[in-house]
Amino acid sequence: MTPADWQRAATELAARDARLAALIERFPSSRLVTRGEPFQTLLRAIVGQQISMRAADAIWSRLSVAFDPRDPAAWAAAEVETLRACGLSQRKAEYVRDLASHALAGGVDPVALAALDDEGVVRVLTGVRGLGRWSAEMFLIFNLARPDVWPVGDVGLQKALCVHGWLAPGDKPRRAELVALGEPFRPWRTVATWYLWRSLDPVETVY
Repeated sequence: MTPADWQRAATELAARDARLAALIERFPSSRLVTRGEPFQTLLRAIVGQQISMRAADAIWSRLSVAFDPRDPAAWAAAEVETLRACGLSQRKAEYVRDLASHALAGGVDPVALAALDDEGVVRVLTGVRGLGRWSAEMFLIFNLARPDVWPVGDVGLQKALCVHGWLAPGDKPRRAELVALGEPFRPWRTVATWYLWRSLDPVETVY
């Protein structure tokens, strides 16, 4: 699914900011589309931590051939060395197996998560080893389609803010500054993030 009121959000954002208006006009048919697979979304978030989208996609392609992304049991039983051969670091391989075990134990309940507000989802997911705030925010965006997520720790978002002039090139902004930059885009910060990501990547970002 796509976050509700996408077109309304795009229209309102374009009216508020000329730079976003140019991006929205540049990608008129681009939309965020969620997977609806909680376990797979969280797996991809772990794979994508602190690496480029291109590198994450390459690793994910190898992993999804070796293991069924919808089957936590396969990932829980995977050998760390097999996961590492697909491109994961030692730590991420351990995180993936821990997540799979957590999912098998019922700890990733999509119905329960969907009933929580954004910060509630973050609190639950960051209780799982290997899932930090960034991963939880990717889940909010790409699985729950929440409309107002502003993932200030995301390298791609920070880069886009530099490329399009919200930040000076080479800046190392504080979290408070990044949070403040998103305030004018409420309650559609997910949509703003999406167009900023889209401006950097030749294909749509998917988790």
